[in-house]
Formats: sequence, structure tokens, C-alpha cells
Amino acid sequence: FDARTGEQAWTFSTTTRTTAYIRLIYGPWDDVVELLPGGQVLVSTVTNAFALDRATGTQRWAVAGSHVYAPARLVGDDTLLLFDEWGKAQLVDVATGAARWQAQLDNRNRVLNAGPVVVGDTAWVVSTTGLLAGVDLAGGTIGRRRQLGPANTFSTPVVVGNLLIVGDQAGTLTAVAL
Repeated sequence: FDARTGEQAWTFSTTTRTTAYIRLIYGPWDDVVELLPGGQVLVSTVTNAFALDRATGTQRWAVAGSHVYAPARLVGDDTLLLFDEWGKAQLVDVATGAARWQAQLDNRNRVLNAGPVVVGDTAWVVSTTGLLAGVDLAGGTIGRRRQLGPANTFSTPVVVGNLLIVGDQAGTLTAVAL
């Protein structure tokens, strides 16, 4: 919308579903809409991540997968790290959406609401089961893994100095030395 006039600038539908309820659950209801370089905006659903032109709403690219829950992270100026809810990570080109690599946590480790945090050349992500995994950004190799505890985990970690800190559903904060 135009902030001065209230006139609609553009609209984009993220789903072709027809009923209101199905449109809702297949829409971007839990997404963090993110600005990307090159005049793009990223919006995600349970079926796709879409890069749209900010000025026109035109789709520039789409990546299949349920990327609605975990926020994406820019890595450098030209790549975007996406995690889907089933623990599939991929590093994609911001301009085209083409995957540079893909990696998979095991399927028991869903990623819901917890986005990755990037430290140097490693992305750290915590799954709902409390598994902390380090993903090498150069090639997608999943390296160090550590179980943080038995409680569900939905929080995005933060890094303070050389400590990665994450909270779980049981109210426990855990700090891990990187």
C-alpha cells in the first residue's frame, strides 16, 4: 500500500487453494517476511519460499519446501540460507534461487521457529528436539552435533563472544562454547 494515499501498490497470492481455511494453512501465517538484496522481499509458506520484486510484487523465483517456520539468513551479499521444517538446509543464490548445496538433518529433527545463527563459516541451528547442529557454509556438511537437553526447543540462538546461548521450553538457558 502507498503510505500516503492508502492505495494498493500490488498483491501476490502464495497459494492457489480455494477454501478460506485451506488458504490460511497454506499461506504465510507464521512467516517472518524478510528484505533481500536487489529490491526483493522473501515470503514463505508450507510449500514454497518466494522472492518477490518489492516494487511490483512480481515473483522472481521460488524454492520448494516448508520454509514458513524458520527465518532465513543472508550469508554474505549473494546467498541465502534456508531451513525447512523437516531439517533440510540449502544455500541459495539470492538473485536466482538456485541451490549451491543442500544438506539434511535427520528427519526426527524438525526446525520450527528457530532460525540459524551464523558464526564465521558455520551456521548453527537448533531443532525442536534440542539438537544443536553446525552446518559448514562452504559445502553444506553437517559437522558438530550436540544434544542440549530433553525439552522442546523453538528459540533462535544468540552468540555472545564465543558462547552460543539458547533457551528451551522447560525454561532452561544453555550456553555452549564454540
